Amino acid sequence: MKALVLYCALLQAAAGTAQPQPQPQPQPQPQAQAPARYVCLLHTDSVADRPIPCPVCGNDLIPEDLARSGFASFSCPEHREIQQSLPGACPKCGRRLVVEDLRTKPKIGYVCPMHPEVTSAFPGKCSRCSMELVREDQIEKKSAAYRCPMHPEVVSGKPDSCPKCGMALAAVDPMELIRFPTELTVAPAAPRARERVELRFTVRNPVTGAIVRDFDVVHDKRFHLFVVSQDLEFFDHVHPEQRADGSWALKTVLPRPGYYRMYADFLPSGGTPQLVQKTLVTADCRTDLSSSLARLVPDTTPAKTAGGMNVRLQSDPASFIAGREATLTYALTDSRTGAPVTDLRPYLAAWGHTFVLNEDGSESIHCHPTDEVPMDRAAGAPRNKPEISFRTFFPKPGNYRVWTQFLRDGDEPTTYVFTIEVKRLR
Repeated sequence: MKALVLYCALLQAAAGTAQPQPQPQPQPQPQAQAPARYVCLLHTDSVADRPIPCPVCGNDLIPEDLARSGFASFSCPEHREIQQSLPGACPKCGRRLVVEDLRTKPKIGYVCPMHPEVTSAFPGKCSRCSMELVREDQIEKKSAAYRCPMHPEVVSGKPDSCPKCGMALAAVDPMELIRFPTELTVAPAAPRARERVELRFTVRNPVTGAIVRDFDVVHDKRFHLFVVSQDLEFFDHVHPEQRADGSWALKTVLPRPGYYRMYADFLPSGGTPQLVQKTLVTADCRTDLSSSLARLVPDTTPAKTAGGMNVRLQSDPASFIAGREATLTYALTDSRTGAPVTDLRPYLAAWGHTFVLNEDGSESIHCHPTDEVPMDRAAGAPRNKPEISFRTFFPKPGNYRVWTQFLRDGDEPTTYVFTIEVKRLR
């Protein structure tokens, strides 16, 4: 009996110390995934579960999360330079723009070799000169001036070591290389119209003060010069030659007495692009500066005939607006047959050149076609499109004179002159 009692006591003690077994927890049921939503950027009430055309504007709906992110970009599959923040059609070919998610694109910047202030998050063309933008990591980093971090008075035009402390000279801030002082000397000092005169330009490094000798080639030349009369009736695009002392010289003839402006366009190696204006007046000028100013009247018929071609200027948008980018498009046809012209010859590595001045000469623009001359000529002579487009930017309202040059026959280009009105944004 005592043994039985003891056995029961042991069973009760074991039961009291046993741990309760955990009860199985209910597994969470997977929630039904919300269907994808697509919306129209222009008409936010247009919503669908797939990328159908918007019933209001016809543009494709895009994913709602992309529309909310602000990283939607619309581009033309054929013309990669066409990039905008809203849907629509390509202004060149009319194709519907396709959406891109900028969040998925590599974090690479693109910059214009001629205008480093023009940058973009994607490939394209410069809005000022139409050159192809280049990846920043593929541009050779160089500078026109270097300075010692310890002794700022020690400067050099090339990488070197400081003679005082031995430290390597560091590239100067690019902002110090914005403006390269340029001197113009004229021989004879008092030139007369219709007589030969020599123009000589000397460019100096803004940090070292030394004469600049190294210049980058831009459109086949290292120095472009535009000679324009004060009244904008005379225009010449010429190219001085570099002398042994580093200066650039050119002999020319000014056609009549008066005031002239010289616009020197060049890129010092390691510096920033320069468009420097200089003025001179002939010794036989009998008018004052005010009476010599241009009095431009916009063309009523934007078409010119010269050099065997009819050239018609078309604008996009229809009216030029100050502060907005614009496209100058020239439709080229043969003046004898009326057939589209596709046999232009490349002139200075481009299908054409355009120089623009406003009425008082304070705003100057030098730009090139959006379509580049093909580098691969194995298939024969390159063929141009019968419509040549230039992208530009008009900084302020007023009347502008536009000189555009095309080379078709002979060795010299033909210049077509247009006068346009740039309106104020209202």
